[in-house]
Amino acid sequence: MALKGTLDDFTIVELIQFPYAGRKTGQLAIAGSGDRSAMLFYSEGKVIHATSGDQEGFEVVVDLVGWEKGEFEFRQGVEADRTTIDMELHQLLMQALKTRDERRFEEEHRRLVSDEATPAITLPADELKAQLEKMAQADSSIEYTCIITSGNDLIAEAKHSAGDGENYRKLRESLAALIGSYTRPTLRRVMIDDDLGSVVLASLGDDRALIVVIPDTSGQSMGAVSLKVSKMIGELTGM
Repeated sequence: MALKGTLDDFTIVELIQFPYAGRKTGQLAIAGSGDRSAMLFYSEGKVIHATSGDQEGFEVVVDLVGWEKGEFEFRQGVEADRTTIDMELHQLLMQALKTRDERRFEEEHRRLVSDEATPAITLPADELKAQLEKMAQADSSIEYTCIITSGNDLIAEAKHSAGDGENYRKLRESLAALIGSYTRPTLRRVMIDDDLGSVVLASLGDDRALIVVIPDTSGQSMGAVSLKVSKMIGELTGM
């Protein structure tokens, strides 16, 4: 017995979860837009194998969760000839959605950050400080942000709390030293992921650099953090 339909009837995530409710064993064939197609194989409701063109396993599901149009057919009783996925269905979908979102952020970041030099900032220090404070107030995930020179002169800063001033000073000092000791032609961006969260150092096109600190509690991926910094630079430079 086969069940047929379209992605107008179900979202792709709902469709992938459908065989799980009845602990069904079978094959879910999906024909997407263009010539895209994929097959998922279930064993008692669990996805154990996925294939699409030359791809197999988890990568197929990462691609699938972005599909919005297509037709499907579920054939009960069709068994997989091998196993390429060993995750519970909920975990599989959450991981696939997370991976898809991170890749979208990275793609958007690459689009925003070209190989051309960032235009120099000409705003005076008081206006820069006002802009940083506005950004920090609008986005509670920004724990601390500042603009420094390669000589570690502090031009402007904004932070959510009055504490940790000494820690921020040490952070600025270490990142300025990194800029000064870098031997290749241009240092455009450095991303640090540590136990406390993410720290980004980004060139502003002249002797200045932007530092942004995002705490681990924000739960944001490095791709999301990078995109946030790109947008901040765009606002500061008027790009």
